[in-house]
Amino acid sequence: MKVLFITNHYLDSNGGGSFASRAYANAFGEIAEMCVLLYPDRGKDISPFIHEKYILKGISNSNSKIRKLFDIYRGRIHRFYKAIPAEVKEFQPDLVVFDNSRCSAGLIQHVNSLGIKVIVIHHNFEMEYHRGEPPNILWRIPFMYFMKKAEMNAVQKSDLNLTLTMQDAILLRMNYNLNNQTKFELIGCFEYEKKKNLTFHKDITKNTKNICIAITGTLSDLQTEDSLMPFLNSYYPLLLKIIPYSVLIIAGKIAAYKVVYIWS
Repeated sequence: MKVLFITNHYLDSNGGGSFASRAYANAFGEIAEMCVLLYPDRGKDISPFIHEKYILKGISNSNSKIRKLFDIYRGRIHRFYKAIPAEVKEFQPDLVVFDNSRCSAGLIQHVNSLGIKVIVIHHNFEMEYHRGEPPNILWRIPFMYFMKKAEMNAVQKSDLNLTLTMQDAILLRMNYNLNNQTKFELIGCFEYEKKKNLTFHKDITKNTKNICIAITGTLSDLQTEDSLMPFLNSYYPLLLKIIPYSVLIIAGKIAAYKVVYIWS
């Protein structure tokens, strides 16, 4: 089986999306005979993170902000519009995997027309994830319009939709699965490789005064707030019962603040 895997995540980053994309790409690399990976290229070597079976093809985007804004109004919300048809023609894959619905925008129909099987991995329900961003309304209005169209086509025109959570599958079904024929499976989150030579403290409560918990993210984003506030309200009080003298630092773009709880 020949697999063409396309991701919109920067694979050299340390964020959750990057970790997940690397794991999914490597998992497909394990089961396929031949693999090509199309990914956003910003001049960094990603080969240490990716299965050796992959042929790596980075796609750069050096267009100016004005050109990128113009492209969004044309419905071009990713950088792969020329690369994917060219790679499909050259590589002739048996399966195309779009690692999130955004990078399938405007191209999933082309792959369908060639009779190639399609899998879309949904990292989120995009209409919820992108609430409030991009922050500039000139970008947000056209981006959200074409993002919704891309997500709907990804759900309805793929042979299989994979989701990280059951909640994402429910939201995608409710909003886009009009004929109730689309296939969904839960892929979840996982580490592809088993880590070796790692040691863990069996009892973290023995040295609680030196424990510092750090949470980072763009603090102005709604999705950060949606995940952070439930943690602070519901889970952190429980954690403090185990490590009462720990320090919590929350930091990120736009703002940073420090929260310290001391329980005796």
